[in-house]
Amino acid sequence: SNGIVNVAAYGIVGSNLVDVARASIIGDDWGWGITSDFSGIGSSNVLYQVYSHGVQVASCPSCCCPHVPVLPIRMSTSDSGAIWTYEWASDGIIAINGSNYLGNELRITAVSPAALPTSVRFIGIGSSGQDGVSIAGKTPAPDWTVMPLEWNADDLDIQWTGPRGGALESAPALNGPWAIVPNQNAYSATMPSPESTNAAPAQFFRVRSN
Repeated sequence: SNGIVNVAAYGIVGSNLVDVARASIIGDDWGWGITSDFSGIGSSNVLYQVYSHGVQVASCPSCCCPHVPVLPIRMSTSDSGAIWTYEWASDGIIAINGSNYLGNELRITAVSPAALPTSVRFIGIGSSGQDGVSIAGKTPAPDWTVMPLEWNADDLDIQWTGPRGGALESAPALNGPWAIVPNQNAYSATMPSPESTNAAPAQFFRVRSN
């Protein structure tokens, strides 16, 4: 009791990364109350829906936050970030607006959002006030990360990590123009050393999908 789990989803709207949706699961003497905030996409109202193994049990407009006896085993959001979904292994009581419903899934949907992101880029989760929280879910593929550069008198060695399919690019300035580095392998490339007379006076590197 008295623990808090906070979750936030961030996505791209236009060309900006915005705070799409937030949720808080707050412990009390009865169980856990769930609040949701979709103001990041311009929605002030939400719809609560309860499902029991895929069958809809209830559909309730926003009046008060739902209460559940235990934390969900899985939390997810839609590609647009407009729906939070909480899932349990078996049916339990989900209390909404003074009524009890028996189900294993709770969906909270933003009503009439002003704008939807083209994609949800990442979700952050944090907790406090309890011994531990474990919510299962899928881990997104990591971004490409360029490792610290290594050079000697002749060569500049560049390595990176991340999913397969990345291509190393270089540019004389941060705003480009960018060009693919020739003769590279899946996760490494070798170029003239900065000490070489053939090296560019300044270079920037990045890895992008090829």
